[in-house]
Amino acid sequence: ALVYYWYGEFLMSQGQPEDAMKVAARGLKLDPLSPVVRSSNGMILYLARRYDLASELLVNAIETSPDHFLPHMRLGLVRIQQKQFPEAIQQMKIATRLAEESTETQASLAMAYAASGDRANALRIARKLEDARGRRYVLPYNIAKIYAAANDRTRAFDWLETAYEGGNPDLIELNSEPLF
Repeated sequence: ALVYYWYGEFLMSQGQPEDAMKVAARGLKLDPLSPVVRSSNGMILYLARRYDLASELLVNAIETSPDHFLPHMRLGLVRIQQKQFPEAIQQMKIATRLAEESTETQASLAMAYAASGDRANALRIARKLEDARGRRYVLPYNIAKIYAAANDRTRAFDWLETAYEGGNPDLIELNSEPLF
């Protein structure tokens, strides 16, 4: 089922959102109860800017798997785009707690703070993640998204360059990620 998600990500990178959604839906049919598969399908809908559909799927995933971090994190991303910042922050906090302070969820929380206008909290987390590089796995792409959400284009591009130099696979989302 996850192969369909990754293929959907590839199709998104090729500018084919309708095909990506169809492929991701096939994966969902194979494993409809998996919180990871449901969250992945929600991510494709997010990248395709189908926020209402993504929201519906992710809320349902949270109802059936409330202790899995991924539906919370992906719903937080959707809420950022819907400008529902308090809920975005709340969902990211839940995801961070459930994922035991993973760097990905911390970066997502920083994105929510940045998008909401809380630059101080966003930059505090960004600096913490920057300082952790070398000791923990921190994707430069995620740091770039924090700065993009904070409208700091210079730092966002610097971190995208670092991601490119490091061969970061998440760059496949670059042309479809709404934060960019």
